[in-house]
Amino acid sequence: MGEDRTEGEPLGFPVEIDPSPSTVLRLEDDERVFAEAEGYRVVQWRNVLLTHWRAPVSMEGLDACDEASFDLAERYAKVMVLNVIQYGLEIPPSEVRKRATAVLAKTADHVAAVATVLPGEGFWASAARAAVATMTLLSRARHPHKVFGTTDEAARFVHPHVLPEHTPLFHLQKALGRLTRR
Repeated sequence: MGEDRTEGEPLGFPVEIDPSPSTVLRLEDDERVFAEAEGYRVVQWRNVLLTHWRAPVSMEGLDACDEASFDLAERYAKVMVLNVIQYGLEIPPSEVRKRATAVLAKTADHVAAVATVLPGEGFWASAARAAVATMTLLSRARHPHKVFGTTDEAARFVHPHVLPEHTPLFHLQKALGRLTRR
């Protein structure tokens, strides 16, 4: 198809981007669906690891996130993680929470920050965000981890660290839109 794609390479595999303003307008050429199952999707976009949970967080999904994070770290010194959790307010079982804490610890050297989105309004959504924020504090991660109610808030938090550095905010917002609409 394109000159940047080699034989047998998956469509959507990230290609290096020249950070000049003339090439920064390319939107989807550096996006890769790394893993996908019924309850989750893990996407690499530039130096951002995007996850979309449509079912409770699972061991399989966490393993995919772990692998995708290290794969992305081979191309970027610092990785941003942006999670969107849309399955409701169910707190994962203890073994899944322990695995999530282990993944946070294992990836700490290359993850610069994590943003988690629990969309919704009202008391229960606020309580769920508070519970997730508490769990992340207990994980003792060395990087900032903030919990948000909207993807736009999370995108504004992550955006200053997206590479190349002149990437417009709306490009990250569009990548998030593609993540949740697939």
